[in-house]
Amino acid sequence: MLLYMNRSGRVQYLQDASHASFRLLLIAVCGLLAFPAIGRTCLFVDGHPIDACMLISFDTGNGVPWIHSMDTDSIPQQDGFVTPGTQLGFGPPGDLRAATSVIAGKSFADEIKVVSIQGRPPLTNVSIQAFFDHIVTYDNTRGIIAVAHVVAPRPL
Repeated sequence: MLLYMNRSGRVQYLQDASHASFRLLLIAVCGLLAFPAIGRTCLFVDGHPIDACMLISFDTGNGVPWIHSMDTDSIPQQDGFVTPGTQLGFGPPGDLRAATSVIAGKSFADEIKVVSIQGRPPLTNVSIQAFFDHIVTYDNTRGIIAVAHVVAPRPL
């Protein structure tokens, strides 16, 4: 039996879940090979793929979602931020739907900044929002982050 905590802080049983696997990049850290929490993702806007893929950071310590150095013409924007109310989804390359998503807002915690950084590869951070109502498993041995949306939870 698997338990999880939902957005309201209530512990629930997980009855069924499928997952998406994000392959992590193998990089050298201090002379040793390691899997940081960075993989590849393709973006979805309001549930639709936009044919844009980039690196993704699954950093739970970073509460603010952002996109760096990406051609983002397919993402609605206002003044350097994703238009509030836009759902920005993230899925492994080749998947037909997003594994997790965030909804752009107007506050510091949910506004999604779009920034061009010269000489850097495209990168996005999903922020803590993308973990709500999901089970995220870091498997550093196999180099995978698995994301499962909680389906039909049953209260305790």
